[in-house]
Amino acid sequence: MQDADFDDADFDDADYDDEEDSISEYSHLFHQIEWYHQSFYNLVVILDYFMSYAKGFRKLREMGASIVFPEIVNNKGVRLCDIREAVNPLLYAGTNIPNPKIPNDILSSEFSTLRLITGENEYGKSFYIMARGIFQAFGQAGLPVIAKSARMTLVDKILANIGLTHDVLHAKSTYKVINSTTYELAKLARGRSLMILDEPTSGTYDLKAVVQGKAYIEGIAEAGNEAWVVTHHLELAETAKRYPNAEVLTTETRDGKPTYRIVSGIFQPTEATVHLDYPKEMLRASMSGDYATRLRKLMEKEGISAEHRERLENMLGRIEIKS
Repeated sequence: MQDADFDDADFDDADYDDEEDSISEYSHLFHQIEWYHQSFYNLVVILDYFMSYAKGFRKLREMGASIVFPEIVNNKGVRLCDIREAVNPLLYAGTNIPNPKIPNDILSSEFSTLRLITGENEYGKSFYIMARGIFQAFGQAGLPVIAKSARMTLVDKILANIGLTHDVLHAKSTYKVINSTTYELAKLARGRSLMILDEPTSGTYDLKAVVQGKAYIEGIAEAGNEAWVVTHHLELAETAKRYPNAEVLTTETRDGKPTYRIVSGIFQPTEATVHLDYPKEMLRASMSGDYATRLRKLMEKEGISAEHRERLENMLGRIEIKS
């Protein structure tokens, strides 16, 4: 078989160039198609995202909520948060839906940076400070909020310590988890940061919690960080009052019942006004057993030792004297 003899002249360089140009054009076209496809997919995802929010907020309007888009203002570095008649959106979700939707003003500024809130349990303190963080996040994301009006400056971080408890797997007590988290957040905070602290320290004896809590309040006030702090340690209110950039707030009550409004002032409970969810009478009625009766039955048992009988009689006598 004779080998084919190809002459270089049979191949034109222009043919190669044309073919390469065609491949390049097709490759570019495929890249464009892929880019348009991805862009279209991203657009669909974004539209679906905003449609979900639109449906959600339309439903909120149907439930009577006032929906506004926050105005992000440029104050040349001077901080501002002016939210009027705000309602935490979590009150429109889950088992919170039947609960009252009481609006509150959320106000802070460069000249009033620290808010310390005291008050009774389940009277709206935590929902109030959470609303501050939620509104800031929604506002900076371009999402509407539930309020009559909302104006705010930008923040660089939202640092929150809410609802923490012990960490058994890492051998950390409730006090260790809450206290160390608050400390780490304080280190991260800067002039444009927002701190949301639901009890800065807890899980230890009162004196230690108060002393540590005072240190946090003093440090935050002196640093000038914007912070919204809920506490059950009323001593911290006196510490906060020493600083001109701090304001002490509390939960409002009327006729012994919560209005779910947050107002200026210090919570001042007395034994007469403290409401127990489970008073002793209710607790004893729900519990089985009576210690004195148990002791008498043990004394009646045959074969009980003289030593045990004597100790049982002694304990029974002490219980009867106390009662």
